[in-house]
Amino acid sequence: MAELSTLARPYAKAAFEYAVEAKDVQGWSDNLSLAASVAQQPAVEKLLSSPSATAEKQAEAVQNICGDELATACQNFISILSENRRLQLLPQISQQFEIMKANYKNGNYGYGHAKQALYELIIDKFAVPRQRYNHFMSHLNEIDDALALGAEKAKIVANTVLKRVREKAGY
Repeated sequence: MAELSTLARPYAKAAFEYAVEAKDVQGWSDNLSLAASVAQQPAVEKLLSSPSATAEKQAEAVQNICGDELATACQNFISILSENRRLQLLPQISQQFEIMKANYKNGNYGYGHAKQALYELIIDKFAVPRQRYNHFMSHLNEIDDALALGAEKAKIVANTVLKRVREKAGY
């Protein structure tokens, strides 16, 4: 289960930070709790784990079962989860959201914590591009080789076009 909670953490942090910014922590808590309980229903669990069910169909099912109780922002959140094939994480997201809410209400989670959480999310999200950047910065010759290859390809095309232009212009 540690893997599911690890996958759920960035979504819970994003939802919590949005809820704090929107000054609707309790509303988001209620919405996520409702969506989590829907996601745990056996028929819904089966749909969410089905590889043949489209992301749109999965999101629609959860949203329809929740009905009008689900705020628009939370519906959008569910759509995002569905597009990323993460709807099955709703119970873990809700659980982590509740922990953050409790810390926030007890004064153990403030702006500094939110900034740190956002920083960690950014670091995780851009880890691969950062590694690629660091690799290329330490291997500049690979960049030069790629640029030279591109220049050769461009030169072939450019020479062909210039030849046609010269022929048409009579040069």
